[in-house]
This record gives sequence, structure tokens and C-alpha cells, in this order.
Amino acid sequence: MESNKKNSWIKKCSLRVLTWQGEFHALPWQIFLMLFAIGIIAYANVMNGEFIWDDKALILMNEHAQSLKYFPQWFTESTLEGAGIETSNLYRPVVTFFYAIIFSIFGPQEFAYHALNLLVHIVNGFLVFTLLQKLNFARFGSLLAAVIFLVHPVQTESVSYIAGLPDLLSPLFILLGLNILIDGKNRLDLKRKILVAILTALAILSKETGIIFVPLAILAVWYKWNDYSKEARADIIKTILIASAVTLAYIIQLHGLSQPESARKCLY
Repeated sequence: MESNKKNSWIKKCSLRVLTWQGEFHALPWQIFLMLFAIGIIAYANVMNGEFIWDDKALILMNEHAQSLKYFPQWFTESTLEGAGIETSNLYRPVVTFFYAIIFSIFGPQEFAYHALNLLVHIVNGFLVFTLLQKLNFARFGSLLAAVIFLVHPVQTESVSYIAGLPDLLSPLFILLGLNILIDGKNRLDLKRKILVAILTALAILSKETGIIFVPLAILAVWYKWNDYSKEARADIIKTILIASAVTLAYIIQLHGLSQPESARKCLY
């Protein structure tokens, strides 16, 4: 009984914080700088961490992750085939692209890879803030949620572990897509529909869990449904259907139903 009362009190306090409409007028760039500073302070001690475990197979041993000339192979072979591991079913070409960019510029410098992880994580925190704002949560509550997102211990492995980049990139594209999809009350033009579809594909090709974009989009739109005009609702539904088609195409590919034999080997 006492535990139920405590949980109820926590829920009430959380709701008040998220909906508090007191004076808090920091501009978006100021919010980003705050989150940037918090992220640097929270994760400064991981920046010089060495390559460990999967980092070596994904980057140091993987020639496909060391040069942009392997662009075609990123999409036709498994992520680890460049390391001589032909039996792997890991398929994350977008992650390999980012690894190749870093390696081409900085070489095998651990700091550069850690900096990429941290920067993506900080941007994700800012996108959490902007998403909550578009969902009509209070400004201070949105910032608090973004700070918790940044420093919560559950994020530690993804940020500090170089091979944790997929866990950061996929949410990046999901959050970008959600921010575009539910932005304001205006209709979605063709460019934004296409952009959401591209972001859906990038999220999935960063990590398989990117398929969660469509369910999250439905929940976010349902939450704001009454804010949209009839025309805007029709545009949003069409956009979600396009994103669903992208997701379905990936699932079909995953099962090798539409791939040539040369590309299918990375999935089995």
C-alpha cells in the first residue's frame, strides 16, 4: 500500500514537471549548448578508451570500414565480410559508412570514434527535447527529459563502446523522422514525405530495431491527432504508409525473398 502511494506521488510530480508552464525562455541554440556541455561532462572519461571486442572486427580488421571505395560492398555483403567473416548475418551499411568516413580522415584514432558516438548522442538528446516540444509538453519538462536521456546509465554502453554506434544512429534517424512527421499543423509536402521515407530506411540500415519507427510514428500522431486539419491528417497517413512500405521491403530483403544470390549470402 505504501509502495503504491509512493509510485502515485512520483507520477504526479513527473506530470507536473512535464506540464509546468513557468518562465523558461532559453532559445533552441542555448538548449543545445546546455545539453552539449552536460554530455561532455558526463562522458569525458570515455574519450580515450581503446578499441575492444567487436570494435576490432568492425573497424581495425574490416577493410570495408576503412575506405569509401567499398561503398557497393556495404549493401551487397554482410557488415563483417570485409574482416573475412563470411558467415555473419550482420547487415548495417549505414554504420559502415560512418566508420569509413572517420577512418579515411583520422585513421585508427580511438578519440575520433568516441567523439562521433558522443556527438550523435548529444544531438539525439536535443531531438528528444524538440520532439517533446512538438508534442506540446512544457519547455522545462522537455529539457529535463532530454537531460535524463543524456545521462541515464542505460546509455553508457552505447556511448562509451565504439561498436555501440548503431544504438545511437538508429535513434538519430528515428527522432529526425518523428520531428518532421509531426511538425506543426501544416500539410506535409512531397519533399518531407520522401525525407521521412529516407530517414526510415537509414534507421533500419543502421540497426534492425529501426523498424520501430512506424509504431512510434502512429503513437505520436495519435497523441496530436486533434491538432491536425483533415488535409494534414491525410498527408500524415500517406507518409506513414510510405514508411511502412520501406519497412516491409527491408523485412522481405531480410528473408532473402527479393535478393540475388550474390547479395543473399550476407543474410544466412
